[in-house]
Amino acid sequence: MQKAPEDLPGRRELSEFASLFLADLSVRKGRSTATLKSYESDFLIFETYLEGSGLDYESVCRQNVDEYLQYLLKDHDPFSARRQLSALRGLFKFLVTTGRLPSDPVSLVKPPKTSSRLPKALSEQEVLGLLESVSDGTPLALRDRSMLELLYGSGLRVSELCSLRTSDFDDHPNLLLITGKGNKQRYVPLSSKASSATDKYLHGARLSLLAKKPDSGALFLNRAGTPLTRQGAWLTLKGRASAVGLGSVFTPHTLRHSCATHMVDHGADLRVVQELLGHADLSTTQIYTKVSMTRMIAIHSQFHPRSQVLE
Repeated sequence: MQKAPEDLPGRRELSEFASLFLADLSVRKGRSTATLKSYESDFLIFETYLEGSGLDYESVCRQNVDEYLQYLLKDHDPFSARRQLSALRGLFKFLVTTGRLPSDPVSLVKPPKTSSRLPKALSEQEVLGLLESVSDGTPLALRDRSMLELLYGSGLRVSELCSLRTSDFDDHPNLLLITGKGNKQRYVPLSSKASSATDKYLHGARLSLLAKKPDSGALFLNRAGTPLTRQGAWLTLKGRASAVGLGSVFTPHTLRHSCATHMVDHGADLRVVQELLGHADLSTTQIYTKVSMTRMIAIHSQFHPRSQVLE
C-alpha cells in the first residue's frame, strides 16, 4: 500500500519522528526522564548536522553516518560518540519498524572502539577539600554544599539528585527513596553530614531562592527559583571543582565513583555498594575493586621502601 504524501518521511521534520520514538520509549519501555532528555539532545545534534550538510534524513546513507561519527569524534570521546550512535540506531530502527523508512543506514555502521577504562575517583583529601571550600553561607553555597554532600555521601547520579523533592525528606531522617535508571527505586542512607547540609539549605537558603514564587516542590532551585536542571547542576558542580583545581578531572559521576571507591577501600561488601549505587549486575560494581587495587599498587609503589628507586 502506497503511503500518502503527508506520511512520507521527507514531508515531516526529524524532530517529529524523534518525539514519537521518545514517547514510545517512555510508555512502552519505561525509560527515565534523564535518558529521554539525553536522547533528545543527541537527536538535535544530529538534525543540526544534517541541516548544515544540506541533507535530509530520508536520504541518509551509511557513508553519511560514518562521516557524522567522525564529526562527533572531533569533540567527543569514543564512549560519548558510541552512546550517541546507539541513540541514532534506536531511532532509525523505530522508523524502519513503523514503516517510515525502507532501510536503516545506521545499523551498518560500526561503533568506535573504546578501551576499558576505570572510573576516576578523587582521593579522600581532595573530596574533603572540595566540600570544605563551599562554606561561605550564601544561599547558593548552602545549596551547592548540600548537593555535593548528597552526591558523595549517598553515591547519587546527578540526574537522581535533580529529581529529589522536598517531600523526599519528610518520611525518614536517615533514608532516601531514589528513582534511578529504568524508574527502578532503591533506598539509600543519608549521612549525618549530608542530612545537616540539606537541612540548612532546605529551611533557609531554599526559601530565599524561592522568593515568593510558586513552589514546584523540587528540592534544588536555581537563581530564578525554578527547578535546577541536570545541565545546570553539572555546570555548577564543575565550577566548584575548578575553583579548587579539580576541574580537569571532574565529571558528573566523579563523586559517585569516589563514594564507591572509598567504601571499597575501607572494606565495604560489594553487595552493599551494589545496592547503594543501584547496579542491576554485581559485575558493574566489581570495577571498583579494580580501582581500589590500582590505588593500592600506586600507594605501595610510592611509599614501600622496596618499591622505591634508590640512588
